[in-house]
Amino acid sequence: MFITYNLKEVSITRALNVLKEWNPDWSPEIGMTDCDSAEVNAMKNCFPSLKDQFYCGFHVVSAWKKAVKGYFRGDTGQ
Repeated sequence: MFITYNLKEVSITRALNVLKEWNPDWSPEIGMTDCDSAEVNAMKNCFPSLKDQFYCGFHVVSAWKKAVKGYFRGDTGQ
């Protein structure tokens, strides 16, 4: 776990690179993130060894619920 200044890809990448420096032999093959492209891209860029990347089930359900509620309120997300 780490805390970043913001949730942008560059900040997440910096944090992941610190973890890599602390664990030079670490080469994960599986990763898990929220449903966020910045997190997904940072993981892919920092760990080319990743074979699979999964979304956190809690965040998938939360995003789905938010989208469904918006749909029924007439919010198209645009």
